[in-house]
Amino acid sequence: MSEVYQENPNETVSSSTNLFVLDGPLNGKVYLIGTAHFSLESQREVKNLIQNVKPNRVVLELCQARSGILNLDEETIIKDAKDMNYSKLRKLIKETSIAHGLLQYLMVNLYAKVTEELGIAPGGEFRVANNEVVLFLFFKISNTVLN
Repeated sequence: MSEVYQENPNETVSSSTNLFVLDGPLNGKVYLIGTAHFSLESQREVKNLIQNVKPNRVVLELCQARSGILNLDEETIIKDAKDMNYSKLRKLIKETSIAHGLLQYLMVNLYAKVTEELGIAPGGEFRVANNEVVLFLFFKISNTVLN
């Protein structure tokens, strides 16, 4: 397992083998981490990286259509699957297309089944990253106001 280091060689940033550090302009660094959607390990790696590096920016590779995943949790996914019925399927098909509506219906049910079995919702690594940034900003603003 390779170690990735910050400027201080005694300080480990991450032991993830899915992490690549790219040199940017003005001595900047880009930390690129590969993740899996149904993985507690990916969530831990993302959280640890953000906490250790305290980056100026965090970029999530997430299209507009999937950005709603930031607000999902295990209970919501299972509830959505249980609430899926024929009228909701017809509405999905009407709003998009037959293929897209059926695909979304199948995905909701698949995600719910996997979520129930694994106890983890898809996209947890995105939510962890988003939450860490929100916490980091909150503490940064709080410290600025208190000082």
